[in-house]
Amino acid sequence: MKIAESYKFWFILIGILFAAFFGGILGNWVFIYLLDKYYGIPGGNYLAAPTSSSVIVRDAKKVIVEQDNRIAATVASADRGMVRIFKRNANGIYQIKDAVATAAVMTSDGWIVTPSRLTPAANNSFDAYEAVSADRRRFSIEKIEIDSVSGLSFIRLARAQNLSVSGFISSAQLSVGQTLISIAPDSSIEVGRLSRQTPVVRASEGQPTTLLVSDFTPRGAYFFDAAGQMAGLSDGKTIFAMDSIQSVLENLLTEGKIERSRLGVHFLNLSQALASGNETGILLTALDAEHGAVIPNSPADRAGLRAGDIITAIDETALNEFSSFPSLLQEYRPGEQIILSVKRGTETLNVSITLDAYEASVNQKQ
Repeated sequence: MKIAESYKFWFILIGILFAAFFGGILGNWVFIYLLDKYYGIPGGNYLAAPTSSSVIVRDAKKVIVEQDNRIAATVASADRGMVRIFKRNANGIYQIKDAVATAAVMTSDGWIVTPSRLTPAANNSFDAYEAVSADRRRFSIEKIEIDSVSGLSFIRLARAQNLSVSGFISSAQLSVGQTLISIAPDSSIEVGRLSRQTPVVRASEGQPTTLLVSDFTPRGAYFFDAAGQMAGLSDGKTIFAMDSIQSVLENLLTEGKIERSRLGVHFLNLSQALASGNETGILLTALDAEHGAVIPNSPADRAGLRAGDIITAIDETALNEFSSFPSLLQEYRPGEQIILSVKRGTETLNVSITLDAYEASVNQKQ
């Protein structure tokens, strides 16, 4: 009996060892198979420490498929946030190719934006047009506000509710080299990369924040990042960043009209200038021989700002590579007072300035 029990013990032990050994091999094969099938990682010993010669190469075809899927998802999401405008016809049946304008939804209650211009009737109404959302709801046009600087049309749809709105991303949140997807009114798609713009002297107002995108055919189009957030729109010549578009919309929502504030300077963004070292802020400098750093009789001129001054903050909001000076300035209304932090040589000054109006919009209403 004791001998039989001894054999039984060793038989069970050897069985357990064999099962563990073959189970480990089978598990490793399954692990390798699943990694290769679902993640595109080729087989190998994943328990061993990696060596300097170890190289993991993903399946190029699977990478392309993943990119295509992201683009397709972005396009589908963007299309839900678009409204097409048609000339009314007798039967009320429209085709996409017949749209006179395509606009992006800015608010769920009916503000949309487009680079296209609509022609009002003799009574200054827009009854000849009808807007159709992606879910096929129809709206008449209540009013149109045209930004005289960018030329963009901000349209209010009558009695609109629960429109689909795309998320927005500002230029400061974008990175050079980032993929941007452009969608034209005819639904054609281009994929490009955000390029670095050459630092130039610009005005504090009258020049909206813009984007530079490679591999883009100049045309009217809307730009989105890979997450489906709207980054800007093009009128065929200029790609306006969402910073500028949103600041105008906020002005409309709070004031009921487009009214830009004016400081009156020309500047170079030191965060973008290679020779600036660690300096941040904006340097007041002449645009050319005829346009000095400070515009005569402007709020900046009356406050005593001069060429060579470096503005480092507006009301303690620092100016750096993550902020746009013109966009920050447009958060204030004409008549409001701001405090600028200014470096002048070795001095740091706090300069109080009251902004005035730059230019009103052309207003079109029923």
